[in-house]
Amino acid sequence: MEHFGTLLQQVQSHGLRLQMIWESTSPSTKPQLKKVSGLPFDKCVDVLFDSHAEKVPNLRTLLDESEKNEILQRGGRFYEGMSEGIRQLSREYKLFLVSNCQEWYLNAFFEHSGLRDAFQDTLCFGQTSRPKAENIKEIANRNSLKRPIYIGDTHWDQEAAFTAGAKFIFARFGFGSIQVSLMRRGEM
Repeated sequence: MEHFGTLLQQVQSHGLRLQMIWESTSPSTKPQLKKVSGLPFDKCVDVLFDSHAEKVPNLRTLLDESEKNEILQRGGRFYEGMSEGIRQLSREYKLFLVSNCQEWYLNAFFEHSGLRDAFQDTLCFGQTSRPKAENIKEIANRNSLKRPIYIGDTHWDQEAAFTAGAKFIFARFGFGSIQVSLMRRGEM
């Protein structure tokens, strides 16, 4: 699940909820959560709880409901200057949002942030069940974007942008890192 990674700092609230549900095992730490930030929800659960998932048959449902309750109650904390930056950018450029989050998560983001009107169009994994690269292509196609640029904070964002034929800008303040080898091949 994307955790609004490039826009919001969500690791702490996710960690608290995951830890509350999974008290009987090693609690997920921030570094572990950062490793899966940017992945679809099911992939995150697979990575974080792979050997334990069979012990709790409804683990995915418990995690999803718990996270949903946490996000709906608390929202998230924007990186400093992010909300204002998005508003400023939206006055000069057409902005689009593509995420690996569930649809309820995207709606919660807009509800808490008040930024729905800053984006021309949005698409998330929860709406399509397709990889981020395909969703970037879909947004580009349906909005007739000739030179899309994707801003992200993980190497998964970088790979998705390149796979979709978009340029990529790395947001250093976020969760992850990028693969310099891809930049050196001139794909940036």
